[in-house]
Amino acid sequence: MKVNMPVTDNEVLMKEGAILVSTTDLKGVLTEVNEEFELISGFSKKELIGKSHNMVRHPDMPAAAFEDLWVTIKQGRPWQGIVKNRCKNGDYYWVEANVLPITRNGQVTGYMSVRYAPSRQQVNEAEALYRQLNSGNAKLEAGKMEAAPRSGALAALFGGNSDDEFIQITRVIENVLEGNFQNKLDIKVEGALGDLNRAIYSMQAKLNQDLAESKAVAKNAGRIKEALDKAAANVMLADRNYNIIYMNDAAKEMFQTAESEIRKALPSFDASQLVGTNIDVFHKNPAHQRGMLDKLAGKFESELTVSNLIFKFIANPVLDADGVRIGTVVEWEDRTAEVATEHEISNLVEAVSRGDLSGRFDLQDKKGFFKTLGEGINQVVTVVEESLAGINTTLAAIAEGDLTQRLQNDSQGAFAEARDNLNSTQETLSDIFGQINMAADFINTASQEIASGNDNLSQRVEEQASSLEETASGMEEMTSTVQNNAENTRQAKQLSNGAREIAEKGGEVVSRAVGAMNEINVSSNKIADIIGVIDEIAFQTNLLALNASVEAARAGEHGRGFAVVATEVRNLAQRSATAAKESKELIQSSVESVKQGSRLVSDSGKTLEEIVTSVRKVGDIVTEIAAASDEQSAGIGQINQAVSQMDEITQQNAALAEEASAASLSMKEQADTMIELMSFFKTDVNASVQSSGQQQSHGYSHAHTGKANSLDFTLAKSKHLAWKGRLRDFLDGKGGLTMDQAVSHRDCDLGTWLYSSGMSQFGHMPDMQSMEEQHQEMHSLIKGIIASKEQGNMAMAEGSYKRVEQLSGEIVSLLGSVESVVKSGGAGGVSPAPARQAQPTIERAAPALVSASSFTSDDEWEEF
Repeated sequence: MKVNMPVTDNEVLMKEGAILVSTTDLKGVLTEVNEEFELISGFSKKELIGKSHNMVRHPDMPAAAFEDLWVTIKQGRPWQGIVKNRCKNGDYYWVEANVLPITRNGQVTGYMSVRYAPSRQQVNEAEALYRQLNSGNAKLEAGKMEAAPRSGALAALFGGNSDDEFIQITRVIENVLEGNFQNKLDIKVEGALGDLNRAIYSMQAKLNQDLAESKAVAKNAGRIKEALDKAAANVMLADRNYNIIYMNDAAKEMFQTAESEIRKALPSFDASQLVGTNIDVFHKNPAHQRGMLDKLAGKFESELTVSNLIFKFIANPVLDADGVRIGTVVEWEDRTAEVATEHEISNLVEAVSRGDLSGRFDLQDKKGFFKTLGEGINQVVTVVEESLAGINTTLAAIAEGDLTQRLQNDSQGAFAEARDNLNSTQETLSDIFGQINMAADFINTASQEIASGNDNLSQRVEEQASSLEETASGMEEMTSTVQNNAENTRQAKQLSNGAREIAEKGGEVVSRAVGAMNEINVSSNKIADIIGVIDEIAFQTNLLALNASVEAARAGEHGRGFAVVATEVRNLAQRSATAAKESKELIQSSVESVKQGSRLVSDSGKTLEEIVTSVRKVGDIVTEIAAASDEQSAGIGQINQAVSQMDEITQQNAALAEEASAASLSMKEQADTMIELMSFFKTDVNASVQSSGQQQSHGYSHAHTGKANSLDFTLAKSKHLAWKGRLRDFLDGKGGLTMDQAVSHRDCDLGTWLYSSGMSQFGHMPDMQSMEEQHQEMHSLIKGIIASKEQGNMAMAEGSYKRVEQLSGEIVSLLGSVESVVKSGGAGGVSPAPARQAQPTIERAAPALVSASSFTSDDEWEEF
């Protein structure tokens, strides 16, 4: 037998009236359990279904009890007994178990167990019984103990026999009719009476199962009703005949609130009497609505207008297990206020779209979401109205020439961007017009200086013309002298060439002599070799003669004549050897003399070669001198001609100086007119603008004073906003740009400031770090655009231009952010760049002036 552990001594008591129900298949595997079973056992339904029923068996239960249970129910009979079960956590609980077969079409398909709460007496007697069973002193049969006297207590425990069984059965039936399904019967009796007892007993168990299921259904229904009663949605339930059988609290409140208005269209409407009323009360054409609802297979959504009220309803059919409609559930929503709000919002939006910002959303009688929505809409309209009012005021001031007005508000997002853009536009215009004013003053003063300078220039030109005449005379004399020098040089060149030819011929003769001496040397060496051969032959002949003498001596008388001959031959050989030796010595002496002569001739040849080389160099130098003299003569002739031309040009310059003087006077008149026109505008003549004007008067076009540790943020932003037009013109073929104009990101004014003091002082700021990266990227892209257009790749150039547009806006924004920190003394307390003081007069220490072309072509690009 399976032993389930662990166990505790803690008993869990069943609730009074509780019924535990479970079903199993023929092998005891659980197929269904009710909620009460789950609660007391501690196991969830998921843990129980599909598991053996013995998982709740307690170890104290004797095996004989379960053996008797299986024997009994397999015979098709019910079994009854007091059973001790184990909880999931080891606790235990006692039940009065009633187990009976489940039959379908005459076949047992499973088993059902219905359990009640036992009395304490039943529990005590069961404990005593199980002790006897475990000790072997008793046995069970159909839940009844055998081999021991049946006491009244045991009869009450397992069902005893009455003297009159029919009276007992009658009482049981009466109790069942009164709703008591827990009556005791003797289910061990055989025969017809026993069959009747077992049938009534099984009927009680089945009724208890149905009762437990009904309680569970009622409990669930109660929960659903309670949830619906408290739900915020307006829910109504009608039966199959469309009689209202239920409304939750929200629906009742909604109809009671709308009752007076509904009665205008339906005079007999009574919200308090809706339950029990047919749903036709809401419809003027009930037949039409019934026709739709009868065919309803799913959700149906529509709106219903009653008097001035608008109701939205969603109807869903309620189907039974067989899919037959048994009712309809309707969810109501009073959309009257919502629809009115929608119309009001629509009218307000339409008015705003026409530019009418005077309207507001009516908050009277609004609450909840609609009140919050209305307040939000009103706030949006107010913000738009105030922002536009401020913008219009500022634009009106600009139209009147006042560029000093600034838009001051606490707007955020797009409104703040519009405010900042408008203020930046005013600052830019103010700077531009201020600079134009100063430029006009500058031009006015400069034109006067130009006129004065032209007068002086005319006088100097006349003096220069006189000097040029004297210079021309001197140049003519110098031309004659240089021509004589050139002629002498040509004669020296001819003499040098003759000497060089003679030296070259001498060199050739010496070369031939060296060759002849070399050939004599070779011949002498060959003669010496021949003499050496003769000497060797004489030596060999002497040896042969000596050998012949020895052989003749051995021959005696017969070899005496041969000995004489051998002696003569030997003498001749010795003489030949002596002569060869003397000849060899003479030849060797000659060879040595020839070698020495060859060396002397060779040295003479080298000396002559050096002489030839020197003569050739002299000739070359003389040639170069002659050429230089010719060039000098020609150059002096050109200079003489140029001086003559300069004389003529000087005369022309004098005339032009007079014309320039007249033009400068005309330019002064134009400057006066421009000053008069610009006086219409009232600008911020601040230190930044005046200082910028001063710099331009000195030929500068940068956005700062030239010091590496300061930056004019306003001018830098203005230039960043202005240069994009020029780049666009370049791509459209309306202007020209070169790589020289696209300077390095470190060489422009912003880069100079960044890499001198800007990053060291403010480099810890995220905006500064971003600006550095984007500024560098912009310079790289601009060079790429110029290169792409030069290569004809306009698609790549246009793509890069879009990125440059984006970067320009971001850099301007970052400049503004950094400027605000600098001006507020933030970032470590570093002060902004010192303001430049306006100069009462414009000094002209440097004569160089900024031309219009240089200002437009270079200035904008230096502010990258």
